[in-house]
Amino acid sequence: MIKEAILTEEKQKIATFLFQFELELEKGIDLTLYYEENGRIVGTISKEGYIIKCLAVDKTFQGQNIASKLVSEIVSRIIYEGNDYYQVFTKKMYRDTFLSLGFSEIFSTEETSVLECSSNTIDDFLEANTRRLTFYTDDIACVVVNCNPITRGHLYLIEKASKEHDHVLVFVLEEDKSYFTFQERMSLVFLAVKHLNNVTVLPSTRYMISSLTFPSYFIKEETKKNYEYAKIDTGIFKKYFMKYYKIKYRYVGEETSEIMKIYNETLKELLKTNLIVVPRLDSISASKVRELIFESKLDDALEYIPESVKKLLVNIIKSKELEHHSL
Repeated sequence: MIKEAILTEEKQKIATFLFQFELELEKGIDLTLYYEENGRIVGTISKEGYIIKCLAVDKTFQGQNIASKLVSEIVSRIIYEGNDYYQVFTKKMYRDTFLSLGFSEIFSTEETSVLECSSNTIDDFLEANTRRLTFYTDDIACVVVNCNPITRGHLYLIEKASKEHDHVLVFVLEEDKSYFTFQERMSLVFLAVKHLNNVTVLPSTRYMISSLTFPSYFIKEETKKNYEYAKIDTGIFKKYFMKYYKIKYRYVGEETSEIMKIYNETLKELLKTNLIVVPRLDSISASKVRELIFESKLDDALEYIPESVKKLLVNIIKSKELEHHSL
């Protein structure tokens, strides 16, 4: 019988059940279902928005279609919420279950599979995106940034790529899990690179450093799954983005956090000479800027910000403060 986990005791039992599969109930999960047999949990599945996660079935009950029943039920819930597109991050052993239910594979490692269900696949989506772009060169590099907010360090990285290549694509993370919203970050980046004629700013899409491909980027917690997330995200970038956008090189800055060190190491492992690692500029970081903003040291924070965006950033921060006080 499939039930929805509502009580704390239910979720604790599911967390214990998932532990044996090296899975955990991650932050952000908004629905968890489980299959019970004689008072014992034998299968479970969860979702975060339109992303399906944490599918696990007791080995002694595999072959009884429990996984298919759980997937069908959670898909029904996702559709009921108004979504006609959904993705899954799952262990590779369950890939065939999802394929049999109409999902298509995006990318798999030895351990993990990422799939989606939609009338438009990742190929369709990126082909349509790139059809509107015309570049009269094969020398294209890219930078992937969150810019929460953009700093002089970010701009230094973009300007370096701009000097060394004919064209540079700057992908701004579309996931809205940062202090500054996607629209705010996008506006700041556009303004900061306005003087660079060979730079195009684009949304990252849901296929790059998102809740699906690399949730640890937003959670910032130590977890043994970080390397697997990094392999998935890097693999998708190499297989799809480099192909459709004709990207030859990806620029990254040196990282200090363990999660992002793992990510850069994975990029280097898979992209090899197509990855350019640039030393960090004077230890400037967006996290330091946010820290100063939260401490009401705005003048100090602005020292790390490109001159061209300071006025806009101040206005954004003031609007956030007004919104906070009005709540």
